[in-house]
Amino acid sequence: MSDRDSRLRPNRETEFCERMIEKLKNKNVQNNPEVLCGSQVRKPKTDRKAVGAKCVSKTLVDRLFAENMVRDMKNINKRELHDPNLCAECRVAEGRIHKKQFLRSKINMLENPLVDRRVEEFLLKENTVTMVGEIAALLPKPMDDRHEIWQRFMKHSVS
Repeated sequence: MSDRDSRLRPNRETEFCERMIEKLKNKNVQNNPEVLCGSQVRKPKTDRKAVGAKCVSKTLVDRLFAENMVRDMKNINKRELHDPNLCAECRVAEGRIHKKQFLRSKINMLENPLVDRRVEEFLLKENTVTMVGEIAALLPKPMDDRHEIWQRFMKHSVS
C-alpha cells in the first residue's frame, strides 16, 4: 500500500460513516410522523424520552410510573408491620441497650467525683508556693555544719 493510499483511507472511512449516519437519520425521520411538518424536518418534541433505541412519550412513562407507585403502595400495605414491643428479640436487644446505658451512667457518677478529687489534689500539690516550699526544705539550714553542707554540694555537683 502506498503512502498516498494510507492518507486517503481514513477519509474514505470517515465519508462512509457520515453517509451511514445520514441514512439512519433520514430513515428515523421518515418513520416518525411527529418529526415531519410538511416538507420541513423539525426536532422531536421534548416530551419524549429515549428508552433503549426507541422513543417513548412522556405521558406513557408518567402513566407507568404512577401504576408502579400504586402497585408498590398496595404491596407495602399488605406487609405485616414489625412491632418491636411484641418481638422477643427486639425486647432482649432493647434490654441490653438499657442495661449498658444504666451502667455507663453509674460509672460516670462514680468516676466524676474521683476525677474531681484528683484534679484538686494535683492543683494543691503543683502550685508555685508548694514547689518553692519543697525546694526550701531541701536547702541547708543555718544550724548545719559548713563542712557537711560543702560535701553535699560537691557530691551533687560532680554527679
